[in-house]
Amino acid sequence: MMFNRNFTTMRQFILILAFAFLGGVSFAQTKTEMQMQIDRQTKSIDSLKAIVDNQANIIENRDRSIMILKEDIAKGVTEVETLNGKIRQKNSELVMLRNYNKSGTAKKITMNNTRASWTIPAGKHWVINQFIGDYMVDLAKDSLGNMVGKEIHVFLKSINNVTLTDISKNQYGPQVYSSIASNHTMQFPLVMTENTTFSIVVYKGRLGSLELCDAGIVCTYFEKDN
Repeated sequence: MMFNRNFTTMRQFILILAFAFLGGVSFAQTKTEMQMQIDRQTKSIDSLKAIVDNQANIIENRDRSIMILKEDIAKGVTEVETLNGKIRQKNSELVMLRNYNKSGTAKKITMNNTRASWTIPAGKHWVINQFIGDYMVDLAKDSLGNMVGKEIHVFLKSINNVTLTDISKNQYGPQVYSSIASNHTMQFPLVMTENTTFSIVVYKGRLGSLELCDAGIVCTYFEKDN
């Protein structure tokens, strides 16, 4: 009887130890699996963070690209407006040149200090091309037998009664002809509008010692309708 009771007690003890061991093993396995799961989730979270960061960079780069594109578009619009302004200006210049080049009547007049004033008719305008005059006047031989003379200069004397040239006051207006220095004359063509009255004055000699000259000056021009 005593032996059977002791054996039963020992068997119960062994069973308790077995259950405790198995429970410890099961708990240890469960803890390991949980840690592995935590590690996997941590890696997943890190991967998701990396994806989110990458998406944020993509969005930032996209926004930067959109901003640059908008700036380029705005700059392009400004450049287009500038070019359109230049085109409009050139078109206006072309229209003006076409008006100047309309078919008109080519004319010429001979002017001198006694026939020096002219008025453009109403409804017309003149496009003056040039003034033509003598190269030298008062030709004579010097002591060496060389031919010498006095050069010719023509100035605009007045426009609409406004005095431009008065050498007695050292006032020199636009020079329209010089027999020896064409680079000192004004540029042509010269446009005179309707009802404009202008006059010229013809001199001979050098600047600073000019004197009136009775030489004739030819003016060539186109008379055109407005």
